[in-house]
Amino acid sequence: MKKLIFPFLILSITMNLSAQKTIVLPDLQKPHQIAVDGNDLYLFDEADYSLHVYTISPFALKLKLGQKGDGPHDFKYLPFVYVRPETIACTDFTKTLWFSREGKFLKVKPYTEIKHFSLDAEMLLIPIKDRLVQITADHAQQKRRVYLLNSEYETIKELYKGPFTWRSDAPIHYRTDTICFKDTIFISDTLKGFHIMVFDDKRNYLLTIDKSQDMEKIPNHPLLHQYCVSDDKIYATTYKKKDNKTEMIILDLNGRILRRLYLPLTSIRPQRGVLRYDLYTVSQDKLYELIQNRETGNWELLITALEPIPSSIRSSGGTGWGSQQPPAPLEQTFHVYLPEGYQASAEAFPVLYLLYNGYDRFLSQTATLQRLYDRQAVPPMIVIALEVDGRRDLTPTQAPAYSPTSGGAPDFIKVLKEKTVPYVEKAFRTKPPRIFWSHSIGGTFGLYALLSAPEIFNACLVSSPYFLYDGEARFLLQSASSFLKKRTAEKNYLYITVGDEPALIKEIEAFLDILKTENPPGLKWDFLPMPGETHESIQFRSLEAGLRALVSALSGSLLPSAKEFKTAF
Repeated sequence: MKKLIFPFLILSITMNLSAQKTIVLPDLQKPHQIAVDGNDLYLFDEADYSLHVYTISPFALKLKLGQKGDGPHDFKYLPFVYVRPETIACTDFTKTLWFSREGKFLKVKPYTEIKHFSLDAEMLLIPIKDRLVQITADHAQQKRRVYLLNSEYETIKELYKGPFTWRSDAPIHYRTDTICFKDTIFISDTLKGFHIMVFDDKRNYLLTIDKSQDMEKIPNHPLLHQYCVSDDKIYATTYKKKDNKTEMIILDLNGRILRRLYLPLTSIRPQRGVLRYDLYTVSQDKLYELIQNRETGNWELLITALEPIPSSIRSSGGTGWGSQQPPAPLEQTFHVYLPEGYQASAEAFPVLYLLYNGYDRFLSQTATLQRLYDRQAVPPMIVIALEVDGRRDLTPTQAPAYSPTSGGAPDFIKVLKEKTVPYVEKAFRTKPPRIFWSHSIGGTFGLYALLSAPEIFNACLVSSPYFLYDGEARFLLQSASSFLKKRTAEKNYLYITVGDEPALIKEIEAFLDILKTENPPGLKWDFLPMPGETHESIQFRSLEAGLRALVSALSGSLLPSAKEFKTAF
């Protein structure tokens, strides 16, 4: 059976914080670090220099480890705690101690035994499988270095070298945070932007996650604030605020943005210093924060359930395709963007359908939509990005010279009409209008959909529609009049744009002449050419221009500033 698949959701929401739990921690005096692994909570208390380990459900103190001192089992300085499947490693800048998960002391490694140890360089060791990651902070040279060591503490490779700004009063708080997750090493460098390098535990460079272009610049602050890695996802905070809430970006391990959240995050410590961390972490789709109650003075553990991000949502049984086979050879796949406010309200939203052309392009398109909404130029919308075989699914007729598989648009129309659109309107809170936007051969399909099935989309926005796919046959031009004569009570809007493309301009003008001659009832249209644009460059402007033109057509204003569409459809 064919199935309807959502490979992932792109969500930008302000969290509904009703799914919260608060636990009072009366014995906690001065927390330094928080970590969660499974059902265990790890809190290091600077007041007694010990690691407190709790079970979360039911909540109870499990054990305490360590104390302040110079002994082999003691912490001389504030340690950083790393929880591994079988061990707990604590590094205090002079040594690393290992304990079992049950609290039994296992071993200690003084840093004086390591070749690269220097009194001028603070040092941390992070265990990763049978190797270690060494992080040094050289105050004299103001350099940060990250090395991969073998089990004998010998250097395998220098992974990173960059500036180290340790002063808390530095004008911009650049950080280079290193995190080990499973067999992968993540090294951020905020001097370069939202920039995270990724290595494996065998010293191989894997990739660089650079989302600088996707982040809003906040004056006097880097683009990346702090991040943690959990459940095969990266949870990163930025300095962007909305309604006094902090932005959190959730990415997969390849750097694709899955969701943007805005959370209170009162656990953030603005003056924490470069060697301290904010008192929150994420595990199993839950946010864990340490917050001091202003009235009682007690520290409290606040647990907030974050809505899980499904890697895939498949329909079967009575939903989606149900028990029916979609027309061969199509299997409909689409990606979904839900607008800000969707999760926190019962409001319904218009739906923008477009064609999926890669993850980065999808992010760019949804960013355009968000920017227009922020400027109150368009209302918030759900976006459905349809995966298609362009040469097969978007061509109305067979054109072997264009593609041997051409001619699948009638089947695709049937899938949209009978399966995809009904599924979307059942699965999500939607309202008119349904809008379609696309470019080139996708624009060809948009015109064909408007002509042959005007009930599917209320508005079609197309740029550089490729009338020439079938050579001299010119199916769209030859059949346009007969399609238009069959229109009944539908109301539609059509927007067409084109750049400096003489061959396409000629075809578009011929199509517009047919529209003028037939003057079909219920159809409004606008043709707004874009001189200076090429066939490729125009698509980056046409989505915004088309949406603005649609709002103008519905509101009667050339410069709309409407939060809601007029009820024109």
